[in-house]
Amino acid sequence: MANQALVRLAEGYVQGDPEDVAIVDKWIGTEGIVPVDNDNLRQFFNYLVITHEQVMEPKNGQ
Repeated sequence: MANQALVRLAEGYVQGDPEDVAIVDKWIGTEGIVPVDNDNLRQFFNYLVITHEQVMEPKNGQ
């Protein structure tokens, strides 16, 4: 579940979702606690989303 949440956050960041961008920018990025170039961060998150292993969720409580 934690992996799925992180991938959703990364996907939102890559797509420019304001809420996800604000969450990430608070901690990581050119203005964050951990200074990282935003283009490099976006590329990393894009790679994370693309390579994330899809896990099937059980249907109807199975």
